Amino acid sequence: MNLLHFIEQFPDEFSCKSHMKLARSKEGVICKKCQSKKHYWLKSKWMWQCSYCGFRTTLRSGTMMENSNLPIRTWYLAMAFMTFSKKGISAAELQRQLNHTRYTTITTLKSVHIAISNAKRTLLGIYHKIKGKYLQNYLDEFCYKLNRRYFAERLFDRLVVAVTHQYWYKSG
Repeated sequence: MNLLHFIEQFPDEFSCKSHMKLARSKEGVICKKCQSKKHYWLKSKWMWQCSYCGFRTTLRSGTMMENSNLPIRTWYLAMAFMTFSKKGISAAELQRQLNHTRYTTITTLKSVHIAISNAKRTLLGIYHKIKGKYLQNYLDEFCYKLNRRYFAERLFDRLVVAVTHQYWYKSG
């Protein structure tokens, strides 16, 4: 995806919310209260409601964006800028592009980096003092970077799935 395609596909906040709703629906929404996977969409509230207990789940609930006050389109723009180049984007450049304060930009950038883990070194011979509890994160990062060259036009959509993944739910 390039900038022109992004602007065509996501011209406003509504289009970003609709895309995020579709991405979360494909992933499956899980109730935080009863762990049910059966929900229905409340169109007027822009929320899912659990079919069993009635607990409501927002678009951001359970995602990396949960406690953010930034518009979803700003998150999408940040993710798009990060996927435009293999080298990523610095916090200062993202700040300039989004016209935000440094604190907001660093918070957004840090959260997005958690999703795609842009490491600057390869796993073998460069990482020092790898702790066992973080080893899976290093391996996931390495696999992602190795395979991202095949994503091409789908890279942005893959990032949306990663960011909207319900990190708090552990299956099995």
